[in-house]
Amino acid sequence: MNQPPPPPSTGTAGTAGAGQTGAEPAGQVPTKGRFPLLDRVSAPRDLRNLSVDQLRQLAEELRAETVDAVSTTGGHLGASLGVVELTVALHAVFDTPDDRIIWDVGHQAYPHKILTGRRTGIRT
Repeated sequence: MNQPPPPPSTGTAGTAGAGQTGAEPAGQVPTKGRFPLLDRVSAPRDLRNLSVDQLRQLAEELRAETVDAVSTTGGHLGASLGVVELTVALHAVFDTPDDRIIWDVGHQAYPHKILTGRRTGIRT
């Protein structure tokens, strides 16, 4: 018998999802190994010791990961790509999850979810 899907996680439209730093769900990230900096990030605190050049590289990797995920599952790509640098900067500068981030729409939260321990879940 099929189980209903779990309720949506926090960190989407209208919610303060900066605190979501749980472990990755079971499964593999198909792009593991392609993005060396992104592979090392499991929580926002991991961004705080990166140089500006590394943050730029991370944004490039995060953008590519987002494109790959959306091309696999479908979704709203434009809103996600429009906030990649913003997402990296917010998590690098602010003390998330203590400082809260509220996204305008859930489509903007895809990069945030990837950086907060939900990288494998982004393809579900």
